Amino acid sequence: MKKGAWLFLKAVSCFCLVAATLPTLASAAAKDAPQPLPTAARKLELIRLLKAEKFEALEGRIAEIFAKIDAGGSGKQTEIDVVYAFDRADPEIAGQLARWRDAYPNSFAPHLAFGLYSAEIGWAMRGEQTVDRTNPKRFEAMRGYFEAAVDSLRKAVTLRPKDEIAWAALIGMANVMGNRAHVASLFNEAMQQVPDSSLVYGKYFIALAPKWGGSIKKQRELKRRIRQSFPGNPDFAWIEDVDEIEQGWRFYRRREYEAAAKHFEKLVAKRESAESRWGRAMSLCAIGRCAEAVPEMQRALSLNPGSAQYYIELASLQAHQKEMWDAAARNFDIGISLDPYDTRALMLRAEFLADHGKQEAARKDLDRALFFGAYDDGVREFRRTYFLQIGDVESALEEAEKMVTLVPDNPFNHYAYGVTLYKNRDCTAREVLEHYLLLCRWPAECRDEAKREAEMLLSSMRQLCS
Repeated sequence: MKKGAWLFLKAVSCFCLVAATLPTLASAAAKDAPQPLPTAARKLELIRLLKAEKFEALEGRIAEIFAKIDAGGSGKQTEIDVVYAFDRADPEIAGQLARWRDAYPNSFAPHLAFGLYSAEIGWAMRGEQTVDRTNPKRFEAMRGYFEAAVDSLRKAVTLRPKDEIAWAALIGMANVMGNRAHVASLFNEAMQQVPDSSLVYGKYFIALAPKWGGSIKKQRELKRRIRQSFPGNPDFAWIEDVDEIEQGWRFYRRREYEAAAKHFEKLVAKRESAESRWGRAMSLCAIGRCAEAVPEMQRALSLNPGSAQYYIELASLQAHQKEMWDAAARNFDIGISLDPYDTRALMLRAEFLADHGKQEAARKDLDRALFFGAYDDGVREFRRTYFLQIGDVESALEEAEKMVTLVPDNPFNHYAYGVTLYKNRDCTAREVLEHYLLLCRWPAECRDEAKREAEMLLSSMRQLCS
């Protein structure tokens, strides 16, 4: 590991020692919040046992879960979802996970749990931006956590070779690291142990996508293999819809929301799935039909009741409806309890809290979001907007400066910096906004409304600073 990554990880480790002393961040509605759906409640129960260091009870609970996984049947996926309780970027459980491993060194369960935890922190460090707009320090940190995750997951499959959850996680990490031969080797190794694992096949199918260096041809070959090997197996029903679901999200990413809504609606009518419901919900709200989107997202959550992300998505949709504000607050709390350091979730809740006058609670969420988002210009943008909302232009400028420093190739960051300088009546805004417009060489790079505003502000600055 490079020295820079080691120093960054060391800072994270130091934080872990004091994280348990942080105050619980919850909205005012938390005290009367309803119980989460059963799968989510079971995941939270595993975390409760872990935090209380009741390792014997935890071992027993994991044994019961895997007995059901091994039995297969319609309830298998639910049990797998419960195990993903540890797929949680939460530094507050690092010490308990290590002590669980020490107490049960020959049990696969703590090694699997620590591997899922470390992998998820690695993903959190990576962030969701494209490679060209991600600060290199994030990749360094990701690699460090992935190394720890691989060590633990390898130990897990040594102790329990048929652990498909561990195999899938190993393939997912190898994929993002870009070693195509290693990904194929891992898949073949997993097939020797879990030849009928839909979870492993699903991860490998993703790894064969063109964006990861694969091809449509290779994905089609894998689909043919699945159809021939598992005809009529409901665990593999996803292969019939996976391409169409991706098409729906392509419409959504291109901001063709009407087309996305219609596409997902056809998918829902053809064969209901959590993701097709989710896609339709997000598309409906994007075209101003948020009232219809809420029940659609509720259906998605009922199909994937342990998903922290779905709770957050539902809360975000409910936040658009005044009569649903209390429900939104409660669902934000449940989602964040499942993954308390999820950067995006914290930012969305902070925005909701700020809009309802809870500025102090919003600031706490935004400060917490920095734990995994310190090198993320998206997090800095949320903070910039928050500081402008409360009238703290100086702090907003600090965030805007960091945005430009972190990802200078992102034109929006220069726009945000220029607009913030303008609000401070700083004539430097003229130079920054001119540079922003120069960066907008392609229509897709910059939104028309942002360019229009930049041109309007430039005209004003030329008069102000002449």
